[in-house]
Amino acid sequence: MMFAWPVFAKKKKWTEEMNQTLKEMQDMYFWQCGVHWLGAHDRAEGYVGNVSRYSIPSLKDTRELVVKEQNRVQMPKMVIDAICGDKKGEKRQAALAEYFTDMTRANRVVDEVERIYKDATMMIDAIDYEIEHREPAVMPEGRLLSFSTSAGNGFAGWRRGLTLKRDENSESGTLTLKEERRRGPRAGANTDTTIVVADSVFQRVRDMVESGKLYEIGKDYYPDFDITDASSWSLSIYFEKGDISSSGYAAGPDHSDALSEIERYLAGMFKKGNEETDN
Repeated sequence: MMFAWPVFAKKKKWTEEMNQTLKEMQDMYFWQCGVHWLGAHDRAEGYVGNVSRYSIPSLKDTRELVVKEQNRVQMPKMVIDAICGDKKGEKRQAALAEYFTDMTRANRVVDEVERIYKDATMMIDAIDYEIEHREPAVMPEGRLLSFSTSAGNGFAGWRRGLTLKRDENSESGTLTLKEERRRGPRAGANTDTTIVVADSVFQRVRDMVESGKLYEIGKDYYPDFDITDASSWSLSIYFEKGDISSSGYAAGPDHSDALSEIERYLAGMFKKGNEETDN
């Protein structure tokens, strides 16, 4: 298509950068969005509806990416606004038709640019409100009653879980390790082992949860970009007064180093082969 300067160019509302952006939009088949949550309106709405389930660091990371994506559609949106103004319906279509030959492609790109800009604004507002009004997380009180963590990958065919559970009305408890291998050279080499552990194990895990600030983690963790065939995980910790629960897919939690340290400590119990005694 031969480019024609809009009539409002005389008012100096049209820039060379907008001209270049228009040419790029004329060549597009669709607008490619890099942020998962902005890939569709229901995703953005879903994120906003669950904003309280994400940790503060996770919210800040997502906000940064959403702002970048909104900035990326800023210039195309300016082009659309300059071409269409306040026109709607057939008048809007007629205005766009002066600059696009394939209206199916044009509407697809234009609609996505405008939707992404609105959804990004909605997400940024929700994130900012949540960060400003959220109460600081606190460590649950009381003795540790149970600690359970699991991870797996269905495509790779493996799953591993650790469960520490205090016996009712007892100072001791059990620790169970389960491992499943459904593919590869170790397929079928499953493990399901339970040992008895002392109260000192529960106390140490509780101390590690508190010192590692695992009580600050969010309830959900998902990647900001589209990822397939990744691993999923879950965490449940119960105390006499309160609990911590979290899960995720293709994205680990905040304070993951503290969680890994606890898992290594508990896995080490099986190498000892007997009940741990107080040091």
